[in-house]
Amino acid sequence: ADSLFFLYSNNATGCNDKSANVGLEFEHKLVKLVMDITPGGGVIREDLADMRAYVSGMYAKANFNLASGKIEYTGQQPEDFEIFFDAENDRMEMVVFPVTAPLSGRSIIFDIPGVGEKTWDIPAATLFEPGRIYNFDTDIDMAGVTVTLGEVEEWKGASAVAESGEAKPKEPLAPDAFYLDYPNSYMVAPGVELEIPVG
Repeated sequence: ADSLFFLYSNNATGCNDKSANVGLEFEHKLVKLVMDITPGGGVIREDLADMRAYVSGMYAKANFNLASGKIEYTGQQPEDFEIFFDAENDRMEMVVFPVTAPLSGRSIIFDIPGVGEKTWDIPAATLFEPGRIYNFDTDIDMAGVTVTLGEVEEWKGASAVAESGEAKPKEPLAPDAFYLDYPNSYMVAPGVELEIPVG
């Protein structure tokens, strides 16, 4: 989940081809959800070994408005998609689009072999602000799923200039392997419409 991100910078104004060491301050425009899973009440850790999890009713595609710096959903519809469960660490991490206004019909379904499906219906009023990491304690038992919001962290961006003011061209925002695995990484010019798939 750490290798999927979308960064945006608009702080470099008044620059031209003679400007040196232009500092780009990036900020995350997506949201990371981290769910630590605890079994109980008839569900044991071994039950979760082959668990699959799905998101329902959330956006998997969006458009990014370079002028406003905001993600927009015009013409898009909420979708369902699978998310990865790290059984070794009892954790799920997912990168999703922001939800800045109440949105009903969202849920996360936990499909546990031998136990069945357990569903967390995300309250409509639950918002996911861009550039934030939301940590959830998630208890799964035979009665269902109980989710408690923990710490909400700032998902820090990245700077293209060192504190000294010197340019840092040799320090990419991600290791080379990221760009090999995720080749659709763009530096986009104003006026270009960009569709971002997530899922």
